[in-house]
Formats: sequence, C-alpha cells, structure tokens
Amino acid sequence: MSRQCFEIIEAGQNAVLLQFGNTIDEETNGRIRSFCALLSRTEECRSGLFEIVPAYCSVTVYFDPLVLPVREVTGRLTRAGEHCDEKAVVREPYLHRIPVCYESDFAPDMRNVAEHTHLTADEIVKLHSGKPYLIYMLGFLPGFAYLGGMDKRLNTPRLKIPRTKIPAGSVAIGGEQTGIYPVDSPGGWQIIGRTPVKVFDPDRNPQILFKAGDKIKFEPITKKEFEQYEAETNFTQASVLPANGRRRPVQSGIKVISGGMMTTVQDAGRPGFQKDGVGVSGAMDRISYAAANMIAGNVPGTAVLETTLAGPELCFTLPADFVITGAPVKALLEGRAVPMNARIHAEEGSILQTGFVSAGVRSYIAFTGGILVPEILGSSSTNSKCGLGGYYGRSLKEGDELALGCIAQEFSGRPYADEASLGKFSEENQYSPAALLTRLSTVRRCYDTPLQLRVLPGPQKGMFPEDAVKTFCSSVFTVTADSDRMGCRLSGPQLVCPGGTDIISDSVPAGAVQITSSGDPVIMTADRQTTGGYAKIAVVISADMPFIAQAAPGTKVTFAFVTQEEAAEALRGQEMLLAMLDEVVTDL
Repeated sequence: MSRQCFEIIEAGQNAVLLQFGNTIDEETNGRIRSFCALLSRTEECRSGLFEIVPAYCSVTVYFDPLVLPVREVTGRLTRAGEHCDEKAVVREPYLHRIPVCYESDFAPDMRNVAEHTHLTADEIVKLHSGKPYLIYMLGFLPGFAYLGGMDKRLNTPRLKIPRTKIPAGSVAIGGEQTGIYPVDSPGGWQIIGRTPVKVFDPDRNPQILFKAGDKIKFEPITKKEFEQYEAETNFTQASVLPANGRRRPVQSGIKVISGGMMTTVQDAGRPGFQKDGVGVSGAMDRISYAAANMIAGNVPGTAVLETTLAGPELCFTLPADFVITGAPVKALLEGRAVPMNARIHAEEGSILQTGFVSAGVRSYIAFTGGILVPEILGSSSTNSKCGLGGYYGRSLKEGDELALGCIAQEFSGRPYADEASLGKFSEENQYSPAALLTRLSTVRRCYDTPLQLRVLPGPQKGMFPEDAVKTFCSSVFTVTADSDRMGCRLSGPQLVCPGGTDIISDSVPAGAVQITSSGDPVIMTADRQTTGGYAKIAVVISADMPFIAQAAPGTKVTFAFVTQEEAAEALRGQEMLLAMLDEVVTDL
C-alpha cells in the first residue's frame, strides 16, 4: 500500500470518514481490511475509538467528542496512515457454504429474472451458485452482506413496486448485486431462492453469521432438504436456553390496556455493532430519557417506555413508581392528574392513562427499577424495522405484560411528588430541578419558528455546487408526516446536484442530512440503517438531535453551519446541566 492510502474527511461531530478511493474492487477491500487490522492492534490508535465501520471503499471511525477532540482523532489516524505500507496480519477469509433452495415455492421472481436475462432457471442457478462471493461490507439490516462477484449475465433490475415484506433467508438479485435478507423486511430485489440458515439470530452466539472479508458459496438443495435442515435447526435451538439477557429480581409489573399510537421499550442504544449492520437505536430524545431515569432513581441506561404523540393506558399489577418526561401529556392515575417530571407512586390495580401530547412528539415513562426485557447485543432497545429488541421487537399492544425490576440501593433516596418536594421545583432558583428542566427542555425549542438546527459539514458537502449549499443554509424546510424513528423527512426547496446524489454506500452517522435523488433532505435518526448510498451535505450536531425527536409534522426547520468548537461547547453545556439535575434531584 502507498503511504497516502486514504483521505481523512470529517463526518460530523463524532465520526471521521477514511476514503480509500472511489471504486468497488477486491484490491481496495483488501487495503481496508489490512488497515482495520492495523488500527485494531495499535493501542495508541484504538484508545478512545468506540467503533470502526468498514464499507466498500471507506472506513468510518466513531469516537466520543467529549473525550477525544476531532483533531486528536485525525492526528492519530494520520499517524496510523504512515504505516500503510506495513503488512497487517489479516485472517484468511472464512468460506461460508450456504444451502439455497431455488425451487418455485421459494423463488417467486425466478421467471422475471429468466425473462430479463434470457436464461433458463437451471442456467440461473448454475451461474448464481457457481463461484464464491466476497463480503465487502455489512449494512442496511443486521447481518446483511453486500456481495461482490456476481456474474454480469444475472444482472436484473429491482422490482418497480417493492414488496412490503420479504421473508428472512430470501436470496435475491438487485441490479448487479445479490444477497440474503437476514430478517423479514420490505425490499425490492428479485427473489430467486431461500436458505434455511439464519443469517441473524439474536438467541445464537454469535448473533451475526458473517463478517466483512468472509466469502459465501451458495449450494443448491431441494425443498425436502430445506425442510429437513429447518426442522433440525429448530430442534437444536429449542433445546438451548438463550444466552442473551440478564436475570434480575422482579419487583413489580404492568399490563398494557392500550398501546397508544406507538410505544416501545428504549434505552441508551446498542453502539458497537454498526459494522455488522445493526443500528444503534435507543431513545430519540436522550435528554428527556436521561432525566426520566434520574428522577425515577434508576441507573443510567435503564430501559423505559418511549411514546409517540399518544401514550398508552397501563394497569399496575403490583405497586410501582414512575416518572413521565419529554413532550407534555395530560396523564391521569386513577382519575387524578399526574404532574410531569416527578416521581409518582402507583398502587396495585391502579390505572395510568396518557393521552395526546400538547406539544412535541415523544414522552418517556420511566419505572423505578426499570423494564425487564432480554438484552440483545447489550441493549433492550426496540428496532421495529428489524423486529429486534424491546418487547418482541415491536411496539406495545393490548394484553402485553412487562416486568419491572428492583430499585438499585444507591438510588433509593429519590423523592416522591408530594407537596414538600414539588415545592422545591420552583424556577425562582436557577439551580432548582424546575429551572434546570426548563433549560434542558427539548420541547421548548420546538415552539421557536423556525427551529434552527446547527450542523457541521457532511462528508459529501463538496459534491454540491455553491448555490445548493446556499439554498440549504437560507431556506425554510418543513417536517413531513412520514418522518419516523429512522429519519426526519423534510420538504422544501430541492437541493440539486448536477451529478446526482448517489454515492458508493458508506456509513451513516446520527444526524446525517442525506439528500435523496429527488433533492429532499432526510435527517437520519435512531433507527437509521448503518450504511447508505445518498450524499450527506451536513450532519446535525449532537446537542441538537433531541430537538429533532420532538419536531412534529409541520415544524419549520432551518440549518446553520457551526464549528467543531461550537458543537463541542453546546454538548458540554447539556452534559453539565444533566449532571447538575442529577445532583439536585438526589439532594432533595
């Protein structure tokens, strides 16, 4: 490798992009694998970096900006780049032999592919299974492998109308690519077969079957062999207890009468697995989430309920304490009004009703002791798109029951919302809980018209002409109704890029402002896919991400570029206020 083996590009406040060129080939992939191996074995480089995500021709390095300034990170990576000529020890690619049934029951699009390629089904199977494929990267879904090496004679356009659900294990072709869908998900690729092998299994160790740099060889099997393999696998898994999740004593519980519009279990997220295609997820509004756990008397990172627009109705099956923060909502406990931002005691059999929010989007209900659901890859967070984590990977519905844990001893002194403690929540003292909560409010900023979001340059900002960047900075955009936990979609002036906005897929940091092919911005949020193929003109700073969580459809939004120093100062200010809130709540 040459000494100048990559270009370092800042990708927001907590990520840098190492660009190894702009081609998809095995040589570039080998350089990336070699450099990642070199980086992981060098303590001076690895210290303080919490995730390294390789892609087709780039590597994204994630770090904590409050621990390591971006200049320190780029300096370390530059020094590491000086050793690009040194041959790092890279493991030999592991060859996965994946059985695939190409018969009609599992290949609904085989006829489409045959008509487009002018090949018979037998010829398609022979070409598709004829040689190993290199796994360039993982992304999009947990364990989804981006493969290289498909015979060009198999190239087939994607479906004009994507399916709303493709079964896990489906083997498909999309343009020049082929791959395996690891979980049930929407998709537009042409399905030509299915494997009984579980590419992603949260109850297995390891959960992700593949790694970047591995190889896959598809091996045709019959339907009978498929069913036999599936039966044997299910029997083996049924006899083994899941290794995920920690057993904790149960103190209380709740039963769901109504799940509201969308109520999910969330915690601080599952960083560290983006290289495997697993999104971070976690609470959208980290400030309201943290405040809820502080007031409830929970250890940081404890699982809570995140509600969207309209909250749930819950029955307490045993006595419990709870707190509601975030978007203001009219809540009733046995018909009596429940104050926000205060710890409340509920008796066994009592009913908590939460209705529509009066402002913002998301509220947080924390229960003292936390919600007990299995941890998957170190987190209880729900990713509904992947059916992963939380309560069976979905939002709550009528009849669901959740167990609550015991309060941690060091947090047992947090006050209840009686008259004496609530009196201390006055805003007259700037260091009172009420004053601090007001300063931390993520909903209050949404009253501003428009909501100004501070951004740093995105890694592809240079692709856009100067007039497009000026339009981005000077225009007012509107949050659309199809925004969700994956992304905040905006309408407004279209941002035109002469060469289009498609790029070779790379990692997608939180807050990345992707510009779609139609010219509309999308701010990528908690459940974003780990990699994406749209240019990123900017990245919203970490301190402003909670405000996006509370931006309801119709909210007006503008963008303003700031410096790395200004972004760090804003984040430090928030963390200081949260630390002060934790201290004063403890001392009440």
